[in-house]
Amino acid sequence: MSFAILGIFFCFLAAIYGLKSEKMLLNPLTIFGIEWAVILVLSMLCLYTLYMPKDNTYRIMLEGILSFFAGYAFYRLGLCKIRMKKSTTTGHMLNYPIMYVFLIVCCIYYFFNLVSVVKNVGLFNLQNVQRLMQSGGIGSSNSPIMILLLMFVIQPGSFILPIVASVDFWFGERNKTLIIGTLIMTFMKMLATASRSTFISIAFYFIVSGFLYLFILKKNKEKKIVYKRTQKRKKTIRMVIILGVIAFVLMTISRGANIFRNLYYNFAMPPIMFEKWAAQVEEQNLTGYGMASLNGFFYPFLWILSKIIGGMPGHFQNIYDLIMLTDTQWQWIGEKVTANAYVSMFWFSYLDGRDLGIILEMVLFGILCGYAYKKSVQNPNAKNVAIYCMILYCIVYSFVRMQFAMTTFAISFLYIKFLVYSNYKIKLKF
Repeated sequence: MSFAILGIFFCFLAAIYGLKSEKMLLNPLTIFGIEWAVILVLSMLCLYTLYMPKDNTYRIMLEGILSFFAGYAFYRLGLCKIRMKKSTTTGHMLNYPIMYVFLIVCCIYYFFNLVSVVKNVGLFNLQNVQRLMQSGGIGSSNSPIMILLLMFVIQPGSFILPIVASVDFWFGERNKTLIIGTLIMTFMKMLATASRSTFISIAFYFIVSGFLYLFILKKNKEKKIVYKRTQKRKKTIRMVIILGVIAFVLMTISRGANIFRNLYYNFAMPPIMFEKWAAQVEEQNLTGYGMASLNGFFYPFLWILSKIIGGMPGHFQNIYDLIMLTDTQWQWIGEKVTANAYVSMFWFSYLDGRDLGIILEMVLFGILCGYAYKKSVQNPNAKNVAIYCMILYCIVYSFVRMQFAMTTFAISFLYIKFLVYSNYKIKLKF
């Protein structure tokens, strides 16, 4: 437990330092510090019969937390430099035709999924929808063409649409077709998949990009205009936060869950879930060497290769199967309480290389977060802000898993980085 207390201390220290040094609440250091301080505190309370993790588990997590802080500090203090390209380009233009293709395909897919859901369980009954999804009653297909479409178009398309639509509202053209279409698609997806994160994510991206917009706006020399616009934008962000909270509460209730108990387990169980699955790693004696944390980049192309040569490389298949088990196999985390997933991003690094894997990968992740944040603040064009939204999403959901291990997230990251934005020369206006 002493390591847990040390972790809480360092998290609060880093959160306060990040807030004072970065001058903005939604910076990587503050968000990561606050989140993991809360997780460690809740885990130690052991409410609702939750098991107490071993002190060694907290030690390993402390290594990951301190390594993240170290990586972030290395970059932000100039000890680790990543060269930024010097260019006259000050912005990135969203490729609307590509986004319209994503929007149309996703809307068609989730519309038919929603029709199937309504026929089977009715509308707004998310608990039954969730059971239907788990049983494979909807949304499943063994067709290679359908799998490819899901993997490279529908899933990443439905993931990046809320990001680019939110960023487009603050930093782009506020394209009504894109924004309204994305809201419709998100609503259909939420009803068809019973996923709370689907609807909440668009509020998250809207709030993050809005905070960045207000932060940059304050640097504008036209103080009177800045004040009026800031007040108007703050009201918009506050309204979205309120709506997001209400939506989360209603969706949790509709899934038949006690909201306070559900929230507690979500944020308290990562340490004990890490412990359970770390034991599985040791039992199987597997080492990923980076393939676990970066599974999302490896899997799509190895899957295609497997269809050509008749199978995936054996070692990668073992790593992939264990990752999938964390989502499908339930573990006892308390008296008469089982759960799946929520192994935290540290588990993926542990699978990659035990303690050394956690230290190296979390240092690198801290550097990446510092780099993405600096670019979004120094050159706040749509592309940089969209990338930072994804990085902050990765931080916020670090208590669940390493997002780069997920195919949808990895491909979405590549699309935003290389496909959906193109350079243009123009001065930013706020």
